[in-house]
Amino acid sequence: MPSSILLQQLDRNDLQQIVREAVAEAVAPLVASTSTAPNDDDLYLTRSELASMLRISMPTLQRRIADGTLQPVTLGGRILFRKEDVLRDIQQSKKHLRRLP
Repeated sequence: MPSSILLQQLDRNDLQQIVREAVAEAVAPLVASTSTAPNDDDLYLTRSELASMLRISMPTLQRRIADGTLQPVTLGGRILFRKEDVLRDIQQSKKHLRRLP
């Protein structure tokens, strides 16, 4: 595709085709990088989903966030938790509890 185009010499259909090709070329890498399905380790949980999963109340969840037990991430203004991190922390807690007398 030429780097400069004289719009006076193009009709509407030609211009539409040029724009379509340019957009498709620009979007192709983004589509390729997001087209793979996420695996379970990359999933995020909302606060309510995490509270349900852990069988704790929302105030208890807030206390766990405040004391650093749970580490949220903010994506697009939403507070989320990486499922992988939560499951790992649960496993570590279970190992620690087994060592207590």
